[in-house]
Amino acid sequence: MGYNIRTVNYLEKMDSSYTTTNPLVSIISLNYNQLEVTAAFVASCNHLTYKHFELIIVDNNSKEDPTERLLNINPNTIIYRLPENLGFTGGNNFGMNKAKGDFVFIVNNDTEVTADLLGHLLEPFLRTNPLEWFVQK
Repeated sequence: MGYNIRTVNYLEKMDSSYTTTNPLVSIISLNYNQLEVTAAFVASCNHLTYKHFELIIVDNNSKEDPTERLLNINPNTIIYRLPENLGFTGGNNFGMNKAKGDFVFIVNNDTEVTADLLGHLLEPFLRTNPLEWFVQK
């Protein structure tokens, strides 16, 4: 099929663009023939209070193209339509390879996020040295 899948070394990725006060979060979710469910998820992301995120929807070859509907809900949504269904692992790996964030948050499309979710998820990381996440004490 010829997908360009790359492996990311997250220690190497933490370069000068990483900031402990405002890291970019890549939110990745899959869609497969569940446009209404995915639309509700995207709408809930509009209420996130932490605004430095990219929202990536990987469509696993749904019958209906979700692009127009999802972009009407959130025009900043990044949508990748795959020519075949790569499944849960393959779709998420595809999304992670496209992600630009300092952190990746994989979430099911049937989730409706709360406004303060990203702040709560990031809080432990914002008060420690990033290298401590990878080094055993």
